Amino acid sequence: MRSEFLVLPDPTQAPDAQRRLHYASFGEAGRAPILCVHGLTRNGRDFDALAQALEPSHRVLCPDMAGRGRSDWLTTKMNYHYGTYLGDCLALLASQNIAQVGWIGTSMGGILGMMAAASNPTLLKWLVLNDVGARIPAESLRRIAQYAGNIQTYATKEEGEAALRVIGRSFGLQTEAEWRQYIDATLEQAPDGHWRFACDLDIMLPVKLQSDGFASMTDVDLSAFWDAVTCPVLLLRGADSDVLPSDVAHAMAQRTNVTLVEFRGVGHAPALLNAEQILTVTRWIAEQNSMS
Repeated sequence: MRSEFLVLPDPTQAPDAQRRLHYASFGEAGRAPILCVHGLTRNGRDFDALAQALEPSHRVLCPDMAGRGRSDWLTTKMNYHYGTYLGDCLALLASQNIAQVGWIGTSMGGILGMMAAASNPTLLKWLVLNDVGARIPAESLRRIAQYAGNIQTYATKEEGEAALRVIGRSFGLQTEAEWRQYIDATLEQAPDGHWRFACDLDIMLPVKLQSDGFASMTDVDLSAFWDAVTCPVLLLRGADSDVLPSDVAHAMAQRTNVTLVEFRGVGHAPALLNAEQILTVTRWIAEQNSMS
């Protein structure tokens, strides 16, 4: 794994303001490229295990979206939105001269994948949608918003770890090694000595202000973006997910280009850390490569 940075404009009123987008790079340049994009409060380290499984035959890029991981926080908090994140993903691909890519997206990252397909129909070679689809119910959005909009800090690392073992119960983590990887990717120590999520606590501020403190959130219809996806799709679903309801997933799977896989005992979203989930993804990608 190589840790790299891309310098981008910082969307503020200040002229020539810049920021850094961090990304991890696995595998050699020139191999078939894959972009892995994480969920709302997560970061690119979520894909470490999957990227290591893919790197013998691919070049895998795992960015930290703005305000997450090792990427810089935005000066103007109202710019934490999908337009910024999609622009950053496209800028990263352009910086690597990648004209077509396999896209793996968890939750928010999957929405960005659908948006990328809508903005450039030839960009995606294939798409793995991890527990997100054509419609997201308002109830699940409110649950996520309340959680993500009120992220806590912790006095000690042990206190933070205990909280994460409750928060992460729906991710399908099976072993202590998987829990350790999830926790280590999530927690960081702040300059004041407290422990926190590895993200800007204000990433949900735009949504909070635009939805009356999350009270006025409604179902999100992403069908226009989904309809633009014509490449092969692997649709992953936690069988207990409230973000990707069963009826939405099975309706999406009626398309001939969609393969649906559901994981029992998992909610939102499969962590892609255990052997079953990783093998499901790597085998499907190998099938796509054999047909191209």
